[in-house]
Amino acid sequence: MGRISMMYYTDDKIIIIRGMKQSDVQIITDEEIAQGWAADVEKYKTRLQHQSKGKSISPVAEYNGNIAGMA
Repeated sequence: MGRISMMYYTDDKIIIIRGMKQSDVQIITDEEIAQGWAADVEKYKTRLQHQSKGKSISPVAEYNGNIAGMA
C-alpha cells in the first residue's frame, strides 16, 4: 500500500500510538466480536485503504506490544 504506517507517540516502547497495519485488522475485529459487537473485517480493511491513500488516519494504541485500542 502507498504510505508507511506513521508513529505518533512512543514511551520507551511500552506505549505506542501508530497508524493501523494490515496485521491489526483481524485482531481488532476479533476483539470487538469478543465484546459482543457486530464487527466486520471489511470496515477495517476500508479504513486501512483510506489511510494508505492519505484520506484519513487510523490510530492504534499498543501497550507492551499488544493492541490496546484504536480510534
